[in-house]
Amino acid sequence: MASMTSCLRHTLRHYSTTPLTSKEKSRSTLRLLNSETNPETILSICRAASLSPDSHLDRLALSTAVSKLTAGKNFDILRQFLDEFLQSRSDLQNERFVSHTIVLYGQANMMNQALDTFKFMREKGFIATKIRLRGGRRRV
Repeated sequence: MASMTSCLRHTLRHYSTTPLTSKEKSRSTLRLLNSETNPETILSICRAASLSPDSHLDRLALSTAVSKLTAGKNFDILRQFLDEFLQSRSDLQNERFVSHTIVLYGQANMMNQALDTFKFMREKGFIATKIRLRGGRRRV
């Protein structure tokens, strides 16, 4: 676990005079996630990369992490991870990330958590304009 996290940190800091671009950081994160199965290491990689739903590659990395945690039946860890993102990172308390969190819970077949996240979204005053349900679109 420590070696993968330190590898990511090393990759992210490798060029002290030339910072990695967002794309390079995200690609490194994806590479590490694709080769990892330990749930704690998956979380460490995601935390170290400071993933954001604003980046397509970061959304892919989050989706990869969710798929890996779901495949290993690590639903409690997944819920804890996504809840942590929602509550501890003020930069992610916006409609876009909360909506993406609902999608990630759906990807993991965690419908109760998706519904709870939707309720959280309403409590926070976010406006849900559209929700995708099984390939269709429904207005809220």
